[in-house]
Amino acid sequence: MRTTHFIYACLCLLFSTFQLFAQQGFTAAGGDVNSSNGSVSYSYGQIDYQNYDNQDGKITEGIQQPFEILTSTVINSDFDTSIDLFPNPTTRTITLSFGEINQQLFYKLIDLNGRIILSEKIRELQTEIDLDRLAPSVYFINILDKDKIQKSFKILKK
Repeated sequence: MRTTHFIYACLCLLFSTFQLFAQQGFTAAGGDVNSSNGSVSYSYGQIDYQNYDNQDGKITEGIQQPFEILTSTVINSDFDTSIDLFPNPTTRTITLSFGEINQQLFYKLIDLNGRIILSEKIRELQTEIDLDRLAPSVYFINILDKDKIQKSFKILKK
């Protein structure tokens, strides 16, 4: 009986000298709440993540990744010009980046109601579009070649 009490006392002493730490991360906000009944630590908006890129693709792992993944739609698979749009989501401007351009390539910026907000001819390999005056919403950009839609992007304006 004394041996059991001695072992129990040693274990209590041993474990009381260690401080236990849970997972840690970079957080956007959070805090600690303490009372006579105990304490709680909370956080939200953790933005710690890691990117891995190679020729086959991109992997982003982490906690609450702070962006949305919006896909584009290829309308015409015969259209072989590479087109990228970034940043998405955006707060001010977006950039359309083309591998090559021809004389009849232009874009149309369309709102959720189908109204054409902006329509312009593409003259450079990198075309910057100012969205600062637009309300936060979802928009679409259609890339057209000879009045035929070749590719469509969904844009989130914050």
